[in-house]
Amino acid sequence: MTSHPDRIRTLDQIRRFLDDNRAVNVRADDRESTYTVIRQTLVRFEYHRLSKPDKGLVKAYLVRMTGLSRAQLTRLIAQHRRTGDIRDRRRRPGPSQRAASKVGPPGGDDPSNDPETDS
Repeated sequence: MTSHPDRIRTLDQIRRFLDDNRAVNVRADDRESTYTVIRQTLVRFEYHRLSKPDKGLVKAYLVRMTGLSRAQLTRLIAQHRRTGDIRDRRRRPGPSQRAASKVGPPGGDDPSNDPETDS
């Protein structure tokens, strides 16, 4: 991240940051650093104990800091509430998934399956 999100420690600082039109959107370098910023921010502000308006403020701050959508943040925050952590939940292709991607359609190149040939 090119900004220093750890310098913002109060909700009032978040309000000022969001009100500042010069404060540009900051994008994370990779997914892990994005998740780290989100995790640290949720813990620092004790997000799950905040009032609803203050949660909205922190979420708007995270949208600006990470470039993620509100829906994506909502899913990650729910994951943090359930598990206490934020992890990449995308599945890595396993052996069966790799093999399925190499196999053609049923009866593909096998001439014995072709109804137009009388062999």
